[in-house]
Amino acid sequence: MKRILLFALFALALVSLAGARPASAAPAVAPTTVDAKIEIVWPHNNASVSQARLANITVYLFEPGTLRTVPCDFNGTVRLWRALNNNPASNSGMPTVQKRLVTRGGFTFPVWDFNDVDVSAAADGVNKLYFYVTVDDVATNFNVWSHGADARTYLPQPQQPRGVLGSTPEAVNARIQVVWPHDRFGQQQPVNRATLANVTVALFHATIPNVNNSVGTGFNRRVLLYKALNNGSMELVGAGVRRTTSQGGVTYPVWDFNDVDVSQARDPLNKVYFRVLVEDTRTFSTLWSHGADARTYFPTPDQPTGGCARSAPAVSLDPYQGASGTAVRVRAAGFPANTNVNAVAGPENAEAIGIANGRTNANGVWEFDWRITGGTGQRWRVSVLTVTSGGQTPIRAQSEVFTITGQQAHPNLRYYWPTTIPQRMSVVKGESWADEGGYALSLARSNTQWRATLLGGSAAEGIRLPASPGSAVTVRGLNARAYTTGAGYTIRWEENGELYAITGSLSLDDTVALVNGLESVSLSTWQRRLSGS
Repeated sequence: MKRILLFALFALALVSLAGARPASAAPAVAPTTVDAKIEIVWPHNNASVSQARLANITVYLFEPGTLRTVPCDFNGTVRLWRALNNNPASNSGMPTVQKRLVTRGGFTFPVWDFNDVDVSAAADGVNKLYFYVTVDDVATNFNVWSHGADARTYLPQPQQPRGVLGSTPEAVNARIQVVWPHDRFGQQQPVNRATLANVTVALFHATIPNVNNSVGTGFNRRVLLYKALNNGSMELVGAGVRRTTSQGGVTYPVWDFNDVDVSQARDPLNKVYFRVLVEDTRTFSTLWSHGADARTYFPTPDQPTGGCARSAPAVSLDPYQGASGTAVRVRAAGFPANTNVNAVAGPENAEAIGIANGRTNANGVWEFDWRITGGTGQRWRVSVLTVTSGGQTPIRAQSEVFTITGQQAHPNLRYYWPTTIPQRMSVVKGESWADEGGYALSLARSNTQWRATLLGGSAAEGIRLPASPGSAVTVRGLNARAYTTGAGYTIRWEENGELYAITGSLSLDDTVALVNGLESVSLSTWQRRLSGS
């Protein structure tokens, strides 16, 4: 029944599948994106900021947007970055990371330790240190940890360039020059009263050491501002607006981000952190801390919602006999949380006509019970394709054929046959069927878009309709509902406790006329007419 439910499913795209069974046990899928969170910064001997010289830092890695840790065997290179005051962050001089497994709250998971990190600069009350973590070759959402007697950022004298280089650099130092808090009327306000802030960023060449030159006024790559609240991950604010300014005889570009929401920082328990990223350019950014008291206090470390052990990714297709006939339980397990999963079904040697899709839950599992509606003895193929959340790359595919056993009888079912067929369509015998449980009559016109399918009983019950109520129509003197995707109509109605539907690419008038022209015949007459079509 090629495309017969395309309109009833409302614009879900069909997915092409490889018909292979899954391979045997495989390593857990390595995540392509992680949330990297500094959970603990422990000054040696619990020394105060003014006395501490060294500290140990512990990092957890989670699947994005969850507290499900990465697999036990995750071996990505984890790097610690440190920024002093308003200088760009660097990972130079950081100790070698050590990975270990810990058990807490009944779960075992990996953590990464950086021991004996130099924090002596923060002993000077005017200095503050900022830390964050990235993972090589993995998109990393990270939090910022501030360490200092007063970790708020002050920059009374923004750094000015000595000159301008016109070439496009491979790397830049992105310096946040100003964070100016104000109210919605544009009046400057202290942190505990400001709801908005204007942020200005300047870019300096990082590929030429010790040369304080700005990028040129023709630099046109997007400059992006990120912010984080307290110990949360950085989130995109937006792209800056470039303008040209002149200082000390040097004309250079800066980027403005106006009316950035900082209202949460009015609470002295909150702090907002900013950083900058330049598209397609390696970026060493300053970290700006905005708050009445911007120190990071020892939070309670996150409690993972599951251990790091993973079963090999796999999908299963298990048939069972439901109340209304053959059904298949589709299950995907062992995948990362929020992995897209698509399943399709249709007659064995025809194009898929039904689609079900969703996302795996926090435990990496997705299940769907699919009731197959077709003639007894008909063979249907059910296939599953799972794709990564970042694109359409298949992880695992499985495809199986099931023979439909007896459907539940529908004693009050009427078998309708059209007396007139619009748009010069004709019956498609290979896509039509009927038995005691239901029927489907496929109509099409060769080499055109004109299609329609009449469904009754179990076949009509299998149509999934959108949450919207549709519109009221009258067919055969009965109240019905009409639904549209913009490329055709589906009408569903009920007679004597049985459901009927017609779906296709026809106009509403043609669809209504087709329904109103139906005549009721016996099952044997319906099947004989189909054979003679």
